[in-house]
Amino acid sequence: MQPVRVQCRGTLGARLSRPHAVVTLAAKDTKAAPSVSKNAAAKAEPKTHDSVKTPSKPVADSKPTGVHTTTFQNPRGGSQSIVAKPGANVYSAADWSGLHLPASCKQGSCSSCVCKVLEGNVHHKSNPACLTPKLKAEGYVAICVASVSGDATLLTHQGVLVRRERAAEEDRMQHRHG
Repeated sequence: MQPVRVQCRGTLGARLSRPHAVVTLAAKDTKAAPSVSKNAAAKAEPKTHDSVKTPSKPVADSKPTGVHTTTFQNPRGGSQSIVAKPGANVYSAADWSGLHLPASCKQGSCSSCVCKVLEGNVHHKSNPACLTPKLKAEGYVAICVASVSGDATLLTHQGVLVRRERAAEEDRMQHRHG
């Protein structure tokens, strides 16, 4: 019998920055220990074993049913996508998938996690104190208290911009009343 190669990639089809490992198991030989070849997944080609063919595309390209894809775009041009169940907290899902985004309070008051919605629908589960009605109308969301209701694309690292806008707005209010 030929060995069967299994590619380990994580759960829910989340994209990983590097493959974990390729595990080779001997079919029908239950006493043989599996051999592990780290970082060999990138070189692995589709293999056929009896009538089972391993997929030619990475596991991350096939999205399980009942989940949404959220793409995070970095202002410097990079992007990374994750998948999560409907109603899942955006920040927690990203963190769980290995995407570490800025956050401090995780309650919607500090603006560290603020992103701008480029596509899709993102809803706040609670009212974030860090966002003014004007900023919300412009599409900014505090992902630590938000969830998506479908596929979405978010521009990350917008906290500094939001803090500047809030400071400028507070200055304008003081000059009007002050």
